[in-house]
Amino acid sequence: MNLIDRYISAVAQQLPAGRRDDITRELKANILDRLESLAAEQGRPTTPEDESTVLRDLGHPQLVAASFLPPQTLVSGAWFPIFKQCLIYGLFLVLVVQLIGFSVTLISSGEWRIAGLISGFIHAALLMFAIVTGVFYALSNLPETAKISPYCNWTPAQLPPVQHAWQRIKLEDIVNEFSSNFFLLLALQYPLWMSTETQAALPLSLSPSLQPWVLPLSVWALFAIGFSLWKLRYNYWTPTTLWICIAQNLAGCFIAAGLASEKILIINHSIPSPIATHINDILHWVLVVSIGVFLFWIGRSIYWLKLLRNSKAT
Repeated sequence: MNLIDRYISAVAQQLPAGRRDDITRELKANILDRLESLAAEQGRPTTPEDESTVLRDLGHPQLVAASFLPPQTLVSGAWFPIFKQCLIYGLFLVLVVQLIGFSVTLISSGEWRIAGLISGFIHAALLMFAIVTGVFYALSNLPETAKISPYCNWTPAQLPPVQHAWQRIKLEDIVNEFSSNFFLLLALQYPLWMSTETQAALPLSLSPSLQPWVLPLSVWALFAIGFSLWKLRYNYWTPTTLWICIAQNLAGCFIAAGLASEKILIINHSIPSPIATHINDILHWVLVVSIGVFLFWIGRSIYWLKLLRNSKAT
């Protein structure tokens, strides 16, 4: 079996059976034409070395076979925007789940398992990437789904009413808000899911003067979590969502002001007294800063409402 037959056989192995004969016949004719031209140019019959040179110029059999076939991608261009969006959402979802697990462990046992958080995030992110990629590979390349268009039912009326760049709500802002409020809710309601023995062993606990604030703050955090999920679905600011944001931040401002007025926020059980005092001082200033942040967000929302009204007027 000469070099040409071995080369054509290697190409044929990469081709579908239905087109194999036609392509190999065309390829062999092309090779023979090149050898004939080379023999006429050199004025002598071609040698096995000349055949090897011609075949190397043609390229590796896998590359040659691929040149006769339609291009195949991991994810098609039609599905790629949704594929990329799913990866981003999946990555942030994995991060949120890992942060929630880390928060539960931290609150219940006081252990900072940073290494577990990082390794868990990497493992879950790789698994998510493999699953999402596999799903979109099937949607892009299987005969049953390759002709499906993800935008077949799209209409211009579905476009969001966004006129300004600031109207787009960033995904990282939504995830950050969701995670922080979920952690706050877990911390406030720790008696519901923490054993009595674990609670008795905690070095710190909430001051009795804060107990009347637990319910309104929990309701506020629960509303903020739901509002974050709503913004995940409709990730742009409208007059309605801005008014909701103003009401939410105004309520948060009043709650933070009420908490900041309390002299003792945390009761010390088993840690040095100066450290407990510093913790109370830090929490007090965190609440003061939170009031300023809430007021800033309220002012920003009012300013954006004014911009939206001016846009409608023009």
